[in-house]
Amino acid sequence: LKSTTLHNGTATNGRCADTDADKMPDVYALDKDDAPYFQSKVNFFRGVQLFIEFNQADEDYFHDYPHILEQSVASEGHIHSVFDSVSRVFCFSMVVIQDQARLVRWDRGWAIVTRRFKWTEGSILTEFFWRFDRMSRAQRGFDTTVTLASLDDISLARSVFAESAERNMRCLPPDTEELSRFLVYDENGTKHSIIAGRPVDSPSSFVGRSTCGYIGVHVESKSIVYMK
Repeated sequence: LKSTTLHNGTATNGRCADTDADKMPDVYALDKDDAPYFQSKVNFFRGVQLFIEFNQADEDYFHDYPHILEQSVASEGHIHSVFDSVSRVFCFSMVVIQDQARLVRWDRGWAIVTRRFKWTEGSILTEFFWRFDRMSRAQRGFDTTVTLASLDDISLARSVFAESAERNMRCLPPDTEELSRFLVYDENGTKHSIIAGRPVDSPSSFVGRSTCGYIGVHVESKSIVYMK
């Protein structure tokens, strides 16, 4: 792989100590350029490009039938952590069951999943990773209207947050929280930039409308806003 690196999720050496152990995928992929940054962060799920799980034969999430594919219990813990940590439209994962595997594309509505195939034979797995390695962030499911905040963005946001804290405004992101820049458009098509941290209101379930609420700084007016 040229642009992607694979990492052992069961050997994080404490770098993700605040991440629940049951939410850690067995293997996860990071962009090669971003890997050192996200491996050092507690909220490393922001950088996860895809994840792989190794399950026993009786732990398959889906069941193959002659004409349909019936979904059983989904891996909601891992996928919820990915979607809850960064704005995603969809996400890919892989489930390995001994010598067989499935490829899965998750979004808030459903999962598109392959039938089981032998990953040790044929070209399905190698072709998937070859294609994935060459995908853009949008093709990998990231919401490209959300990016990491620049140093200037962070400086502006911290200044406005500090002034608001003096007025006892609640729900402001802590100084240690990572900030992002959101591009949003109003009903007239005018573009606005919002600097915000993690949502103050978020859905408890992975599926559904997934509406989140953010306390952020409107860059153009340098004021506190609530973004939904």
